[in-house]
Amino acid sequence: MNFFKKLNKVLFKYKTEFIVFIIFLLYLIIIRIIIPIVYIPFLGELDYDWDSYFRMSNDITSIFRREIVAPFCFRPLMPFLAGLLPFDLRTSYFFINFIAVYLTGIVLFFTLRLKFSKMLSIIGLFFFCFLNYIEVIYRSIFQFFFSPFYHIYFYEIYNVDTLAFLFLMICFYCILSSKNSLYSIFLVLGLLIKETILFTIPVFILHICFERVRSENKKVRYFSLLKNLMYILPGILVYSLMHVYIIPKSVVGTVWDLYYEGNEYLSVDMIMIFVKMRIIDLFEGNGFFQWTVGIWGLILIMLISFNTKEEIFKWMKLYGIFMVLIYSQMFLGIAVKKYIYYGFFPMIYLGVSGLNCLKEGLQNYFNYDFLIYLI
Repeated sequence: MNFFKKLNKVLFKYKTEFIVFIIFLLYLIIIRIIIPIVYIPFLGELDYDWDSYFRMSNDITSIFRREIVAPFCFRPLMPFLAGLLPFDLRTSYFFINFIAVYLTGIVLFFTLRLKFSKMLSIIGLFFFCFLNYIEVIYRSIFQFFFSPFYHIYFYEIYNVDTLAFLFLMICFYCILSSKNSLYSIFLVLGLLIKETILFTIPVFILHICFERVRSENKKVRYFSLLKNLMYILPGILVYSLMHVYIIPKSVVGTVWDLYYEGNEYLSVDMIMIFVKMRIIDLFEGNGFFQWTVGIWGLILIMLISFNTKEEIFKWMKLYGIFMVLIYSQMFLGIAVKKYIYYGFFPMIYLGVSGLNCLKEGLQNYFNYDFLIYLI
């Protein structure tokens, strides 16, 4: 009886959250299962991203035999997990990604709750639901529902990005809630999924400097900083060991030759190819729109503009380096939108912050008490 009393107490306390999460789940079922937006057929032995991951799932030791090209060979955790599940690989990857995107939304909600009200956090989850479909909605409703070719990377079935988003979100939660030990664990696990998790390290360090170490004594501040830096060492060690023991297969002679023009991954010549490509897209195409409003959506950008200078400055101090690193990825690969989407949490955070500033401004100007209840 005590168990059921405690369960009822928890359900009553978090009834709003449970309702929101159930609606979120139903939304994902409709978008990800009922409507085949992201159906990507497995094209045999063609050397695309997912083909490398499938090979790793069938035999994870292939990463040590120079059979997988970079950077896929450095991302073994999701293929390994997919290979352990008792389904065919297509079902396994779909299952992992579906669960990952659902948990990402939940962790996002609780991360926003560290700073904002329940209603604002729900609005942040709403942004997450539609953020990845903004460009598709812009194109046309018909293609949004029926075209199998307009897939958006948030939900791509056979790539590791969705699981990487989850671990990125967990890392942000650990940083902002000052759970250093958990951050250290999820940093290591996240690096085994995708190297983008490294970008959370500057946020971790800056959060310690600006939010946690407030002593006026310089020695105390430096000692505290050095002590907290120990939490990132396991991640750095794992990342370094992977690059020592895993030697990637040469991309020369593979399909990637079409994009890298005979250069190896992350070579100077390869990077310069993409730099020129992005510059041309910026000035001759619609790159600027796509990398700003086109990625984040007009409503989110508008809400960001409501922030005060103080809030913008606080945001820049904590997330500025992270966002620069996120945008720098467009010079390292083909799928620009996929890389920029890794900045979804700071952008949603800033949008919700803008809405909070708007609420406070209206409340002070009109003295509407009901705004406190609603938002």
